[in-house]
Amino acid sequence: MTNRATNKLLLFLLIISIVCVSNCFYISSSYAGTKSTVSTAEELNGALGGGHEIEGNSLVLEHNVDLSDEIIRITETETELKLDLNGYNILKDVPEEETSFPVLFSVNNADFRLMGDGTLRINSGSSKYSNVISYEDGANVVIDGGTIEPDDNRAAIQNDGNAEYGSKASTLTINGGKIKGIIADSGRYSYGKYVINGGEINELAIPYAEQVTVNGGTIGNLNSGNITVNGGTIGKLRIEDGNWWKDNSKVKGGEITSGIVLAGQGTTKLSGGTIYGGVKIEGMNYLLKEYPVRLVLDGSRVIYDTKLGTGIRVSGATRIKLISGEIYSTKTGRASGKRARAGVYIEKQRQKGKDESKVYFQAAKDRKLKIKGFTSALYRESTKSKVAIKAHTKLTAKKYDSKKERLTNKNVKYVKGSKVPRFIRGNMTVSYR
Repeated sequence: MTNRATNKLLLFLLIISIVCVSNCFYISSSYAGTKSTVSTAEELNGALGGGHEIEGNSLVLEHNVDLSDEIIRITETETELKLDLNGYNILKDVPEEETSFPVLFSVNNADFRLMGDGTLRINSGSSKYSNVISYEDGANVVIDGGTIEPDDNRAAIQNDGNAEYGSKASTLTINGGKIKGIIADSGRYSYGKYVINGGEINELAIPYAEQVTVNGGTIGNLNSGNITVNGGTIGKLRIEDGNWWKDNSKVKGGEITSGIVLAGQGTTKLSGGTIYGGVKIEGMNYLLKEYPVRLVLDGSRVIYDTKLGTGIRVSGATRIKLISGEIYSTKTGRASGKRARAGVYIEKQRQKGKDESKVYFQAAKDRKLKIKGFTSALYRESTKSKVAIKAHTKLTAKKYDSKKERLTNKNVKYVKGSKVPRFIRGNMTVSYR
């Protein structure tokens, strides 16, 4: 091959590489549709077909809009751009043969607020993925109202930022409205903050979030790390930080209706609120020695409301500190088998060479931990799992007569240095001494 032919081949391969990088890493580059770039209410009015009311940098819809093949790209706003749906709808109907990535609004390095009643909807055609609203690179998106409805529960709102390529972190705030699909992030480097003050949200799947704060609203499922729950109602809460060691989550209030799963590394502190369905810990065992899962119970009520189950179920080489609060089963009567229901259930470590779980009871002045309503307050599958009682702490329970398999009327107290049995039957109180 001649030098000239070789140079042409290298140039062709370079062009192909550039095209591949731009499409493989920036999802927004493959969005289907013709882009209309807007920064002001006047420009947005034109992009939405005109005939709407303009008030400063706010646009009030005056009729329904069909965007067909259009994408509204909002960028570099000088002041916050507000869109009031005013009871009308904006629809994007994607042709059935379309297989690209349809989007309704793309917010890039801009401030955007959605208000009023009405619906944003995408009918996605044959495309497997779609976003009603995508945002990135320092965007500040606020949802005060409206219904955001993707096709078949695809992404309603997605953070498309990529810090690896210089994108700035963005913020999404939900104050109201209904989010019928999923709020998602696009990958490990899509850092951003999420603030939920109200509204109804089907699901948040944002394991790479920098920070998530829930103050109110109703969320069906929440999967993320670095979460602070101050209020609101969450169905199932899965705490899983995609960046592993950065996680530091807190539940201070609100209500979890279908339990908590701890699936990543870091510390989760439960200091308030009510958790129905218990807490299950399933750490990533191959990393646990370096980045163990840690749980601190100090004030929350953990309630298990089914006949069989556990309040807190521990697996993997995890570290648990139990200080105060309540672990409670609402089901009365004894379930069959010693392990059928346990307030704190410690599984045996099934990977050779890995640490067993460690559970520490550490009481605080003027606070108590009560475990009640279960067959056993404490049960561990293996005596190798460590249960430690810290200084100034005592565990009080009814004495168990193993020969007669029943609780006696006498109390037994375990303090620092005591040999804690494999299981403690009945109820138990942890208090300061």
